[in-house]
Formats: sequence, C-alpha cells, structure tokens
Amino acid sequence: MMTFCVSLETVFFGIFCGVFNALALVVIIIVVVVVVVAVIVVVVVVVIVVFVDFALDDPVSIAGVIVFVVGIIFATAALSRLFLRPPKSIYFNIEFLLRQLYNQTQVYSLKNILPKK
Repeated sequence: MMTFCVSLETVFFGIFCGVFNALALVVIIIVVVVVVVAVIVVVVVVVIVVFVDFALDDPVSIAGVIVFVVGIIFATAALSRLFLRPPKSIYFNIEFLLRQLYNQTQVYSLKNILPKK
C-alpha cells in the first residue's frame, strides 16, 4: 500500500503563496482602477474649468458645457456599471488568472474552491 505524505510546512507554504498571489492580484487591480479613475477625474476637472472659462465669454458655449457635463455623467455611469457588474468575459478572465495562480502554488486542496469546467 502506497502512502502519499506531504509535510505540514509544505501545505502551509502553498496556502500562503496562493493567498498572497490572490491578494496581490486584487491589490494590483484596485491600484489600476484607482489610478485610471484619478486620471479621468483630473482630466474632467481641467476640461470643465477650461469650458466654464470660455462659457463666461460666450453664451453659446454654455450649451456646450451642459452637454459635456451630461456626457460625463453618462460616461461615469457606464464605467461604474462595468466595474460593479462586469460582463461575463471579465469574470472568465479573472477566473482564468485565479486558476493560473492556484496551479502555480501546487496546492490541490485550494483548487477545489473554483468550479470545474
């Protein structure tokens, strides 16, 4: 009868690597989202300031400012929907990345967390 022995240290190291990789992935995603949102906010504020400055000189530009602000609201709503309820393709990409991370750590008990294809 063959027995398969794995030291507890190896198991804990694998679990640590899996959790650390998953957390690192989440942190990277959050940092990228925060940087993208910050850049968008800075660009929007600069453009609004420039538009309002022109609108004070020309009454016709006020309509342009209103249309621009409404466009920003719709764009923000679209981006928030993308991040809060992303389409299935984004879920599949995240699932694929998580599968790769768990395969790298060689901790087979953690692979049971993800559903089988």
